[in-house]
Amino acid sequence: MIFTIVKTALLSTSYFENLYPFYISQLLLKCECAILIYVKIFKRIPLTSLRDVSVKGEKIMVKHVIIWQIKGECRADAEKIKAAAKENLEALNGQIPGMRELHININGLSTSNGDLMLDGSYDDFESLKGYSGHPKHVHVADTYIRPYMQVRMCFDYEVQE
Repeated sequence: MIFTIVKTALLSTSYFENLYPFYISQLLLKCECAILIYVKIFKRIPLTSLRDVSVKGEKIMVKHVIIWQIKGECRADAEKIKAAAKENLEALNGQIPGMRELHININGLSTSNGDLMLDGSYDDFESLKGYSGHPKHVHVADTYIRPYMQVRMCFDYEVQE
C-alpha cells in the first residue's frame, strides 16, 4: 500500500516527469527495499530474503515452464511417449508439498518447435526446489521423460497473485 502511494506521488509530481524512466525505477526500487527493511525490523516478521514479503501484500508464486523435444529415434512412438508423460506428470498433482498445479500440453500448434510443455505453479522457490528432488517426480522424470527427450528448455519466474 505504502509503495503504491509513494509511486503514485512520484509519478504525478511534475519534477519527476523530466527524469529518465531508469532513474525513477531506481528510486522506486530503493523505496520498496526501504519499506521491506522497515517491515522486517519494526514488525518483527522473520524474512529469509526481501522477496518473502510483497509490498502490496500480495503473495509471490513461482511458475515453472519446460519445453521438450523428443529424440529423433523415438519419433515413431511420439504420441505414446507424450500421452504417458502427460498422464504420469499430471498424476503428481496433490502429491508434492508446495506444488499448486501441474499441466502438460501435448497438442502444440504447427508453429511450435517443441513436442510437449510443462506448466507448473508453486508456492515459492523453495517449493520448486523440493519438487525437483522429490522422489515421485524423479521417478516419473527418469521413467517417462529423460529417456525420450533430446532437448529440454526451462524458464522459471515469479508472479504476484
